[in-house]
Order: sequence, then C-alpha cells, then structure tokens
Amino acid sequence: MIPRRTYSLVLALLVATFAFPSRASAESEGKAPEVFSLPSFGSKGGENSLRRFEIIAFGAFPIMLFYADFTFDLARYVASGFEGIYAPWPFKSSTSFTPGDAERLARIGVALGASIGVGIADALIRAKAQATEEAGARAAESAMDARSQAGLGASEPAPAGNGGP
Repeated sequence: MIPRRTYSLVLALLVATFAFPSRASAESEGKAPEVFSLPSFGSKGGENSLRRFEIIAFGAFPIMLFYADFTFDLARYVASGFEGIYAPWPFKSSTSFTPGDAERLARIGVALGASIGVGIADALIRAKAQATEEAGARAAESAMDARSQAGLGASEPAPAGNGGP
C-alpha cells in the first residue's frame, strides 16, 4: 500500500504545476517564435567538410566493425572446412573459437580503415556534387551575362533561332 504522504506529495506537485505557469509561456503569448538556424551542415567551408568527414567516419565504425567481425569469422569457417567450432556469429555457441588479441586488433584495424574509406568516399562524392553545382551556377551566370550583353532583359524570352518555335 502506498503511504498517504506520497499521495499528498503528488497532489501538491500537480497543484503547483498548474497554479504557477512558467514565465516562458506567459512571455511568448502573442509573439511569433524566433527562427533559429545553424550554419548548413553541407556548407562550402573546409572546416564543415572536415567535420562531416569525421562524423561519417565515426558513424560508420560500428557498422564496419560488425562487417569485419563477420567477414573474419566467415573466412575462418570456410578455411577450416566448415567445422562447427568456427561457425560465424549467428551460429556461435559457448564452445566456439574465440580470437586472440592480435586478431581482435586486426579486426579493429580493418574496421577503422573501412570507416575512413567510407568517410573519404563521402567527401569525394560531396566534392564532385559541389563542383557540378558550381559549374551549373557559373553556366547560368554566363548565360545571364550573354543575355544582358545582347540587350535582352532577364525576364524576356530568348529569340527563336532558325525558324524554331
């Protein structure tokens, strides 16, 4: 049985919560919320690119470690002629083979290398996308310059050439 003091404490907290509304809600009534924005995650600064690489590489590490462990286990299982003692992860038992410290370090090293590779691949893909985007922006800007030099306004359509529509 719950003591009467506990009921009293819960009731007092509920009354205090509704009797004394927070200042923040009273002050914000009638005001539009402020828009809060951070610098874009994919902005063009080198610092943000390095941070993105770091986040991607660290985020990929646990997944790469799982794949490295499974690959090492599977390779040993196949190399041993499919002996049950070397069965890979989902089929391991208490009598299964346990790798030594050297192999554990090798697995971690492979996972680190693979996660750094994932980070580098992301950085290369991102750099290629930015280069393509910048090239498109430069092409659009040069087309606007050519139109303005030809005496056409930005909103006027270009003349059709050689009997086009």
